Amino acid sequence: MTVRNNLARAAVLIGLVALCPRWAVAAAPPILDPTRAEFPDSSLVDFGRLAPRHSPDMGFLSTDDDGHFRWENGERARFWGINVASASVFQPQERIDVCVERIRRAGFNLVRLHEVDNTGTGILVGGKDSLTFDHSQLRLLDYWIYRCGQAGLSVYLDLLDYRGFVAGDGIPGAEQLGRGAKPYAVFDDQLAEQQMRYAQALLRDHRNEFTGRCYADDSTVALVEIFDENGLLIKRGSWNQLIEPYRTRLRKRWNEFL
Repeated sequence: MTVRNNLARAAVLIGLVALCPRWAVAAAPPILDPTRAEFPDSSLVDFGRLAPRHSPDMGFLSTDDDGHFRWENGERARFWGINVASASVFQPQERIDVCVERIRRAGFNLVRLHEVDNTGTGILVGGKDSLTFDHSQLRLLDYWIYRCGQAGLSVYLDLLDYRGFVAGDGIPGAEQLGRGAKPYAVFDDQLAEQQMRYAQALLRDHRNEFTGRCYADDSTVALVEIFDENGLLIKRGSWNQLIEPYRTRLRKRWNEFL
């Protein structure tokens, strides 16, 4: 029975491969076993040829009157995304090349580059303020966006994830706010100003070393998230423990609203 079952499985596999277009199967069999390759393929089939791809002539992403994503040329945009976070972003260029190809071949067309604003391990130096970039790390973020664009993949960037505010930012009690200043960053004007300065520096002032464009002018960067997993409701258990002067500022804003 075991031999018969194995023969049946082999026949099914051969049949599936035969149904696939010739271009869908790699010339050399891909390695699927995670114990034999650091970045194994997800399938025998190159699903990247089936996924929607972005090209510069399609323009920037927007929404239509029905709330659907569309490119400037009118084409409907649909995404199947993957998350690449923290230390996984900051890898040597040759490893990024392999990862982008595996991501493309698996059929993804959107890459979320997440938790890049860590101090020390991300694009921020830290120390005297939380707005000074580590240019060697920023160069690797540039390279991800450049290679994704070459592969027809769109990029989803986060702004405020793990940024740690420090006294040099001129923020009261900076070191007590924690990573991402949750939930302070969603209601305090000083922190909002800091976030806008960071967004300006990253998206507009900085130019990608490999494309020559700032991120705001690169249609590969399709989506930008203002802040991640933050908000007064998601952090409602922290309301009674807010430090000053933020507790008084929030109460004042609430009373003015009422």
